[in-house]
Amino acid sequence: MKYLIFLLSLSFFTTFAQSTNKSLELVNQGVAQYQEGDFDSAITTFENALKLDKDTWQASYQLGYCYFVKKEYDKAIEYCDIVLDKGEGEFLSRAATIKGNSLDILGKHEEAVKTYTKALKKNKKDFMLYYNLSLTYYNQKNFEKAEENIINGLKINDKHASSHLILAYINYELGKKTQTILPLFNFLLLENNSSRSKQALTILQQEMVRGVEKKDDKNINITLGNIGSEFSAAEMTLSLSHANNLSDREENKGKTELDFFIENTSLYFSVLDPGKNEKSFWHEYYVRLFTTLHDKSYVKSMCYFIHKSSDEKTKIDLWIDENLDTFNAFADWFNAYERIKNN
Repeated sequence: MKYLIFLLSLSFFTTFAQSTNKSLELVNQGVAQYQEGDFDSAITTFENALKLDKDTWQASYQLGYCYFVKKEYDKAIEYCDIVLDKGEGEFLSRAATIKGNSLDILGKHEEAVKTYTKALKKNKKDFMLYYNLSLTYYNQKNFEKAEENIINGLKINDKHASSHLILAYINYELGKKTQTILPLFNFLLLENNSSRSKQALTILQQEMVRGVEKKDDKNINITLGNIGSEFSAAEMTLSLSHANNLSDREENKGKTELDFFIENTSLYFSVLDPGKNEKSFWHEYYVRLFTTLHDKSYVKSMCYFIHKSSDEKTKIDLWIDENLDTFNAFADWFNAYERIKNN
């Protein structure tokens, strides 16, 4: 999972301002070449730029990127070290990201952690450094450190879909139901129709019904976890709601899985307590969002939207077309939503 997500974030097709500097002109030429998929020619061009001026760290950065894409990680690290020594601005963080991921792939996890940590001392506001550091810890199964760092990143950029996704996966590994569910909802609000969203939706659907099992026509078992946690009441309500779905009551006849999902989600959001731990990360970043969404009657629109990657795509599109004003009101509200950040 890590490297797929990382590559999605490495859209560094950066060209430099027009310059009479011949070496920088070559750098721009090389960028154009790899944008066309010709990494070998780009590497030659960047090497020629360094022959003209060995201090053109921009060429070293691009070489580091090219070698990473070509999976020549030792060379990627070599050129990123030059950038970390001579580079400027955002390229320091970018070079640290490439170096850190290269080290991680090579199994040098502790060195990767040191690379990100050192870079964060210079730029504490780079959410991608926190994101990649979190992924390194996640792959080491150090979920406490992984969660700490991804939360730091989300406090800087709460619109980064992959950060919500990795936070959900961390808590999925820890068996924390609500702390898995809420970030998954948020991820799907930001990315609802991709291979990642299809997997995320599957996990969300599973977590929403986890702990409830129909043994026979008369017996439904409910297993509760995290009893006494701040979300235990909401999780119990969710389980009871799903147990009701499994019963043979007249009111359930003719309902689809999506209908049940909408009902359960609406009830679940209604009992998330926005008054508890109101200054906590979970309150400000998730509970307030979804209780407000419920109070504005947007749950149905949200549920249809996040099911875009499901096998019911035709039904989803039809419902949105038939309820466009309602759906657009929901979309406009979510796009304008701002979290109150207590860093």
